[in-house]
Amino acid sequence: MMEINITIVGGCFPVQNNIPKEKLYHQIVKKELKEKYNVDLKINIIRYERFAMCFEKISDHCSKNPVDALLFHIRTEQYLRISKLFYSYCDSHGKLRRELNLPIFDRIPPEVHEKLLANMPKPSDYKERQKFLNKLKIHLNYLGGSIIGNKSYALKQYEDLFNKIVDFCKLENIKLIVAGPASRPHLNIENKLTEELGSYFEKKSEKRNTPFLNLSGVKNTKGDNLFFENGIHVSEAGHKRAAGLLSQKLLELFPILLLSSLVQDQLIYT
Repeated sequence: MMEINITIVGGCFPVQNNIPKEKLYHQIVKKELKEKYNVDLKINIIRYERFAMCFEKISDHCSKNPVDALLFHIRTEQYLRISKLFYSYCDSHGKLRRELNLPIFDRIPPEVHEKLLANMPKPSDYKERQKFLNKLKIHLNYLGGSIIGNKSYALKQYEDLFNKIVDFCKLENIKLIVAGPASRPHLNIENKLTEELGSYFEKKSEKRNTPFLNLSGVKNTKGDNLFFENGIHVSEAGHKRAAGLLSQKLLELFPILLLSSLVQDQLIYT
């Protein structure tokens, strides 16, 4: 059986624990490749929340493990956190804290206070965030951050990380796939910022000749919702769509898969 080693670099999407493991997008692809092409997809996952040390995690992992393909998720969360004027987080005692984001003065609390959670909370309804005063405060937070240059800084940081990863994969002969951010339908302003981020890196990926998975959208072609009620966490339908996109890219990057399938068919019929 042929083996393909893929390392996935992302946030909670690849490791969601509020849906069965076998229905995660990479497990769907793993099963398909095994059944259709007699290929064993070996999967490693690197979880990242911050831009800081992300590239180092990748390069260190690749120096110690075989990596044929790297799937890098463009995540909305850290981009949004740095784009805000005020950043809220829980300290080690579980107490809510707020700090000013001031990258121009090298004050970037989202890069210091990591919000990585061992267990992702269950989907919940965010109707409170849709109330007028809450929406206004959130809009003003993003507006204030944008005015002082936080959004531009966050985008520049992400672009630098993206370029490092593209150059590294070319140097190491690793096939790179970039996955754009999933939509953010729970709040209009964040959904708009997410769409802008995805569009930006889709163009960057095209310029760098890097395969790109467009994960934007709220419903699939059948009309199924791609998100849970909270509008943040991807549903089983969303994982199934992502699996289809990833499977197609792997077939394009590893044409030997199709050849393997043809050989298997030939063996069966002879």
